[in-house]
Amino acid sequence: MKKYREQYSRHTGRDWSAYELSYEQRIRHAAAELCSVVKSASSILFSPDDHTGRPPKVTPEQKAVILLLKEIFSLSNRKMSGLLSLFGPLTDMGICYKTVERAYSALPVRLIIHNMFVLLASGAGGNLTGDGTGYSLSITRHYRSMRENGNCIKTNPDHRLFIYAFAILDLGTNLYVAYGVSMKSEKDAYRDALRMLDNMVRDVESIRLDRYYGSQSTLDDFSEGTKVFIIPRSNTTIRGPPAWKELTGRLMDAPMEFLSEYYRRENSESQFSADKRTTGWRIKQRREDRIRTAAMCKGTWHNLFNMTSG
Repeated sequence: MKKYREQYSRHTGRDWSAYELSYEQRIRHAAAELCSVVKSASSILFSPDDHTGRPPKVTPEQKAVILLLKEIFSLSNRKMSGLLSLFGPLTDMGICYKTVERAYSALPVRLIIHNMFVLLASGAGGNLTGDGTGYSLSITRHYRSMRENGNCIKTNPDHRLFIYAFAILDLGTNLYVAYGVSMKSEKDAYRDALRMLDNMVRDVESIRLDRYYGSQSTLDDFSEGTKVFIIPRSNTTIRGPPAWKELTGRLMDAPMEFLSEYYRRENSESQFSADKRTTGWRIKQRREDRIRTAAMCKGTWHNLFNMTSG
C-alpha cells in the first residue's frame, strides 16, 4: 500500500472556475426539480380520494419541503417558521416552530422523503463503494476531530454525542443507492444500508469497503458474482470459503491493479465531505425518529444535487 501511494497515487488540482459553474448548475437543477420530485414521491402514498375531513393547514408535501429547506440552510425550528411567516404573502403559509419539529416524526413526511431518495437513486448501481461517517448531536463535539485524535466516540444511551450514517455510492453517477442510519454504531448503520441495497440494486458488480470490513464475514453480505475489494486484516489467513480465496488470489496476483480499484472508495469520503459542507455536520433533533429523518434529508439532498451527474 505504501509503494502504491508513492508510485501510482496522483494528486490532481481542481479547476475552481469549472467547479463553481458545475455547483451553480446543480443547485439550479435541484431547486427546479425539488417540488416535482416531492409530488412524485407523495403520489405513491396518496391518491386524490385519500384526503378526508378538514384540509390540513400544511400538507405532508409542504412539510417535506420545509424540512429539506431547513436542513440545507441549517436553520433552527424557530428561524424556519419565522422565515415562512416573513414570506407569507408568497407562500401563503404560517406555522409555529413546534409544527416544524413535529414534522420530523410524522409518518407521511418520513415516507415522502424516503420515496424521494428511492426515486432519485432508481436506475443507479453496479460498481459501488461504501463508507460511514458520524453527525454530531452536540455543538461542542466534532466527529472527524474526535476520531482523528483517538478519542472514544461510543455513544451513551442517556447522552448521545453522535449518530452514524453509512452510504453506498454508485461510482458511475455519484448517487447514493442505499443509506443507513444508526444510533449505536457504524456497523449497525452498514447493516441498515444493506437492507435498502437489497431492494434498490438487483446485480452488484463490485463494491469497495474500508479496512474495518476486511474480514471473511463481509463476503457473506454479497452474492457470489460481486467482486469485493477489501484489504484483509493483518491476522487473516488464506483458509476460508472459495470467495475468500478468490479475493486473496486477486490481491496477490495483481496487487497494484487491486489497490487501484480499492482506492476508488475515496469517492465515498469526498462525497461525505461535500454533504457536510452543504447541509452541515450537526443534527439538532433529539428524538431518535426525528434524528433519522434529519439524516435521511441529508442523503436526499445529496441525490438531488447529483441527479444529473451521470
